[in-house]
Amino acid sequence: MSLSYTLRLLSISLASFFLVYTLLGAALNLAAPRALRYATKAANSASSFGARRASSFLFAYRLAPLCVAGLAIFLFCIPSFLWLEPSASAEEVGIPCLVLAAFGALICIWPLVRVGKVLAG
Repeated sequence: MSLSYTLRLLSISLASFFLVYTLLGAALNLAAPRALRYATKAANSASSFGARRASSFLFAYRLAPLCVAGLAIFLFCIPSFLWLEPSASAEEVGIPCLVLAAFGALICIWPLVRVGKVLAG
């Protein structure tokens, strides 16, 4: 399917976002028992600072795939596409890229749908 320059950028960005998010999320999921042991040890320390540190660590751990994927797209994918991709050419975008882009869009849209449901009551 032939897409315009902007839609190609959007599809490549969303597909890359999905791949980075999924791979990092899977890696962190495999390391989750170790992270929970660390957080439990920090929370069981004598001060309230330990519980605060444990909760902050787990929050950052949960958001890491989203933040890293977003940074990867804004620091690498978009600049390289704008710099290296000719804007005048109409290139084909394959079905696998469009499917991955749809999954990437779903990752971005699904939390908004959930917030809408909560606000609607």
